[in-house]
Amino acid sequence: MCKRVVEGRSKFENSLSKSCPKKKDMSASRFPSEQDFDAKKDTLVIKCSELPLGVYAIRDVTEKKGKYGQTFIGALETEAGDQYKVWLPQRLGNEVKGRELPVFVRYEGKRNSSNSSGYYYAYTLL
Repeated sequence: MCKRVVEGRSKFENSLSKSCPKKKDMSASRFPSEQDFDAKKDTLVIKCSELPLGVYAIRDVTEKKGKYGQTFIGALETEAGDQYKVWLPQRLGNEVKGRELPVFVRYEGKRNSSNSSGYYYAYTLL
């Protein structure tokens, strides 16, 4: 939240309040079109739970360091040629990381864990 410059504050606090962003004029900005959303859809990374069940070829794996540790983004392709970018389960990402690509995987969906009340994403590597 931006605050006005007030006497008695430190120079640091005043410098923060001076650098607050100003409201942008909405009429000056271009309103997005349907094509903008279609182009963005191709670059979105989906959750593993949103992936349809089936067999996929993992064409590329990108490793990211995130807030909660190591994560993987996989470029998957179906036999029909449909392509997806998916957040891979960490266990799958670690298994695929050292292998020669493409790697084929059968995604079997979400399963309940027998050891706890949690769940996991089941898959089989070929």
